[in-house]
Amino acid sequence: HFVLQNIVSNHKTRKAELPDNIVFISAGIGITPVLSIFSDLVQRAELKQLSVTPTVSWIYAARSPEDLPRKLHTEATGLLERYRKSGGKAYQLTQFSKGIRNDIAGRSNLERKLGDCCGFGRLTQQILAS
Repeated sequence: HFVLQNIVSNHKTRKAELPDNIVFISAGIGITPVLSIFSDLVQRAELKQLSVTPTVSWIYAARSPEDLPRKLHTEATGLLERYRKSGGKAYQLTQFSKGIRNDIAGRSNLERKLGDCCGFGRLTQQILAS
C-alpha cells in the first residue's frame, strides 16, 4: 500500500516500479482509502502517465448486501470501468459472508446490480486463488 500510494501520488520519498498486478482488498467502510488510491491510478492511466498499466483486482467483502456501502461501491465500479476504458485490465469480486446465499432470484438480481462478480460465503484461500 505505501509503495503504491507513493507511486501514484508522485511522492518522492521512495522510488519503486509499478507492479504488473495490483490486488486491492477492502471490507466495510475500509473501501474509502482504497478508492482514493485507485482514483489516482485511474487518472494517471487516463492521462497515459503510467509506464506500465497494471492488471487490477479489487476484492470487497461485506457481511450482507444490506451492509454494503452502495454509494462507495458504485464509485468503485465506475472507477473500474474508467480504468478498463483507458486500456487497463480490471476485475472485481464482491463477497458476502452472509445474506441471500439460497435465494437464486435475489442473487441474480444482486449480481446484475453489483458488477463483475458476486460471491457468497466466507472469503477463502480458494476464492482468492481463482
